Parts: sequence; C-alpha cells; structure tokens
Amino acid sequence: MNQGLVDVKELERFLDYLQDKVEDVYQNETKQAIKRFMKEDVDRLNGANITRG
Repeated sequence: MNQGLVDVKELERFLDYLQDKVEDVYQNETKQAIKRFMKEDVDRLNGANITRG
C-alpha cells in the first residue's frame, strides 16, 4: 500500500467539496458518513500518516 502525508484541513476541504456535489436526497447520509470517517478513522490514524494543522 502506498502511504503519504495527509493534512486534515485539506482532507476536510476536499470532503466538503465532494459533499456539495452530492444530490440533495443523499446530503444528510453523506454528511453523517464524513463525520463518522473523520471521527473514527482519521483519529485512529492520527500520528501514523495524518497531520493536524
């Protein structure tokens, strides 16, 4: 697996951009999925390949 450094703020901006592209009927579901991902997966990876800044 290729690993790289990810800035959390950049990731959040990208996910917000994608959220804007989602059809209205899926907005709530995708917003919850993004929040869950940021809370569970990104926090779990903190220190591994994610930088908070």
